[in-house]
Amino acid sequence: MFHRILVPLDDDASEVKTPDIASATPSAQGGEKAQHAGRSVLLQVARTFAERMGAEVLLLHVDPKARPFSFAEHFTHYAADSEGLNNAAHALVEDGFGAKAISEIGDPVKVILHAAATRHPDVILMAPHHRHGLAALRQPSVTERVMAQAPTPVLVWPDTPSADAPHPATLLGTAAALVIVPLDGSPLAEHALPFAAELARDYATPLLLLRVTPMVVSLAHSAEALQMEREVMAEEGRAARRYLHDTRQRMEQETGLCVQSMMQTGDIVDEIVALAEAHPGSLVVMCSHGRTGMARTVLGSVSTAVMRRTSTPLLVIPARTLAINPPHVHATQHS
Repeated sequence: MFHRILVPLDDDASEVKTPDIASATPSAQGGEKAQHAGRSVLLQVARTFAERMGAEVLLLHVDPKARPFSFAEHFTHYAADSEGLNNAAHALVEDGFGAKAISEIGDPVKVILHAAATRHPDVILMAPHHRHGLAALRQPSVTERVMAQAPTPVLVWPDTPSADAPHPATLLGTAAALVIVPLDGSPLAEHALPFAAELARDYATPLLLLRVTPMVVSLAHSAEALQMEREVMAEEGRAARRYLHDTRQRMEQETGLCVQSMMQTGDIVDEIVALAEAHPGSLVVMCSHGRTGMARTVLGSVSTAVMRRTSTPLLVIPARTLAINPPHVHATQHS
């Protein structure tokens, strides 16, 4: 499924601060050590896909234009990062994997999107850069902006504390693991299904379709209005269950996969996070509406909210990816 993986690595340690749970120590939680630990985990994830799928790894180092350095300091810094990237690519090549190192100077989001458009990766592998409150509204992180505008899927590896961080080797590799696809009944949400089904087939992991209906607070002021409200809610619940049942049957017939379904009531982000964390090794696959600017501020983004809160890897299918043919899923024959 993933034959070419783009791994952007910029100079902000907070963008790639996921600790290497196999070797990280409390002293490696800040500055250069945290950055190197984060890069190590992203490289481990890329290596895992390279081993399993024969994927080529494109390591992209983005050096922002604005720096409080002199030209000489800037050149030295850029050269050192480029050398480190070349060494990482060389190590992958020596181990028998296809790998290239790419160094660019410019705005990280623009450079990443340009590389995705011109080098045609199947997935962009990134770590989140969490901002909260007003800071998140004013200036979404690099990862969030790439998620909203990328022409290809984005795999976000969580930057959770070391005790909770998933190890790349456990992705879809535990007995409890699921490929989880949240659905809301819209055609857009269903565009995540081919990607999820292909991963479920490749990893021999159950595919779970999740439908969450919101908890509604009654505004009725009379017994008659309350009864009518209950009837409407009951019909909406029945319609949601029918949709989930029909989608599950269709996916089983089209793919031959083991497909499960689950209906929950509550906050959609809470339910996605709780389900994923109850099944270690899982992967959440969902579409993003691709909102930017004020639309994102007012309407929000479920995929962004999940990314900020979960310790489970998240594969986001941006709205712009819909212009590209999704993976073709072959039916699996059951013995």
